[in-house]
Amino acid sequence: MNTLSCTCNPTPSQKCECSVCNGEITYDEHLSNLKKIADNYGIVVLKGANFTHSVGAWMHGLPEIFCTVPGFGYLLTMEIFHHWKLYGYETPNNLKEFMKNRGTSDYSIKVLELDVPDVIQATASIIGDFYSKFSNSTSDSSELKIVQIVIPDKQNVYPSALNYNGINQPYISKILRDSPSESSLTH
Repeated sequence: MNTLSCTCNPTPSQKCECSVCNGEITYDEHLSNLKKIADNYGIVVLKGANFTHSVGAWMHGLPEIFCTVPGFGYLLTMEIFHHWKLYGYETPNNLKEFMKNRGTSDYSIKVLELDVPDVIQATASIIGDFYSKFSNSTSDSSELKIVQIVIPDKQNVYPSALNYNGINQPYISKILRDSPSESSLTH
C-alpha cells in the first residue's frame, strides 16, 4: 500500500503514531522510504488531519495534488495523478475528460493552484525536503506546482458558492491560514 498516515503535530488528545516520531526511523530514512514508494507507484499519498496530498508527482512534470474530500482523498489523488500522467495536465479549470471517462460528464472537478511557499511552510517542508533531496534538477521550489482538487455537489455547485449543498471540503488556503497546526505532516 502506498499511503502513509502521519499525525506528527497532534492535538492534546492525539498520540503521534508515525515511525519518525516513535523513533523507529530517522527523517532522512522517511524521505528515502517516500522516494521508494514514489518510484514504485508514481507518487505516494500522505494523509493529514484534514487533507491528503501527493509527493512525487513533480518527478513526472505534474503538480502535487491536495484533496480535502472526506473519504475519497486518496482515491481522487491517485486517479487524477494517473489521468494526468496518461493525458497530460489540464491547466487549472476543471477535469472534464477525467469525469467523462467515468460516465459523469455533467460534473467537472475544479483544479485550484495553491501558493507553493505557504503550502511548503505549513507541511513542514516535507514536499520541499523531498525534492531538495531527490530532484536531479537545480530548480527551486518556486517552479513546483501544487493544486487542490475540488468537487461540486449534485447540482454542479462548488463549495465557494452560497448555495453549495455538498460534503464539507474546505479550501487548503483556509486550512493553512486558520489552523496551520492541523497540517499534521510535521516531523
